[in-house]
Amino acid sequence: MGLFVKGDTAGSGTSRLVGVSTNCSVSINNGSVETASKSGQAAQSISHTAVGASSFSFSVDGMVDITTAADALDGANEHGFNNLAKLALSGETVEVIFKADATTGGATYTGSAFIESLEATAGVDSFATYSCSLKGTGTLVQA
Repeated sequence: MGLFVKGDTAGSGTSRLVGVSTNCSVSINNGSVETASKSGQAAQSISHTAVGASSFSFSVDGMVDITTAADALDGANEHGFNNLAKLALSGETVEVIFKADATTGGATYTGSAFIESLEATAGVDSFATYSCSLKGTGTLVQA
């Protein structure tokens, strides 16, 4: 599975893998709306539940890549922590794609999102890691 980001401050329309990721996820949530109506019998009501507003989000965790190539915003390079930080600081909305490896097939989920949170951690005697959450806007499309 991979999380891909399309578009950035450099104007690239190329979908690029979020680099050095160790896991990624997509979350789809449906709200519920409850209504009640009276039945024909006195003091008795019937509860109904319907689907309300829906939302979606993406998340990715990985290791921080400190190489110079990780900072490049050209079409061929992966999005590393530094590129995600640039997108977070600009507050821009980008197209995010959650998909399986092209060779194995499977569903693809695509939606517009912005970076809601980005955190990097560097402990003593351990790898520098990051965690990124992206909040969806609009509709999530399954293909």
